[in-house]
Amino acid sequence: MNDHEALRALKARYFRLMDTKDWSGFRALFGFGHYHETYAKIDGEWRIRTQRLTRLHTDYRPAGT
Repeated sequence: MNDHEALRALKARYFRLMDTKDWSGFRALFGFGHYHETYAKIDGEWRIRTQRLTRLHTDYRPAGT
């Protein structure tokens, strides 16, 4: 595969994220941000090559609130 073909085989994606987590008896989390992913076509199939989570806001709360 030459350089041009290798570059064409890479794709990048950007996803919004909003999540809540609740660890029983500990604390809860609310946050939002982005996933940044790159994909590579390997043996004819798309695979995640890299993944990064960027949080823009994180709010921790005591359990039960």
